Amino acid sequence: MIALERQEVEMNLAQTAGQRKHPRVDLSWSVLMLTPEGKMVGKTENISCGGAYIRCSTLLSKNDLFTMTIQTPNREPLHIGAEVIWIDIPSPAGRLA
Repeated sequence: MIALERQEVEMNLAQTAGQRKHPRVDLSWSVLMLTPEGKMVGKTENISCGGAYIRCSTLLSKNDLFTMTIQTPNREPLHIGAEVIWIDIPSPAGRLA
């Protein structure tokens, strides 16, 4: 279980009320992913009980299954099975499409 400061969770709840099934908290943690394409590294941008937004340099395909290890500060790493639900594709100018 990931322990979060109550104030962080309450602020996130207020920001996402009515938008998401599970509230998200902004966290930047290192991630090692074992994907069909091989190993890759990334960073979490936010995380919730229902998922995580992970930024990485290699695009995966929707519905890809993979395992990941999230390195949390001062705790044991989290080993999780995951599926790609959606992807952001950067435009040539570096902005998200």
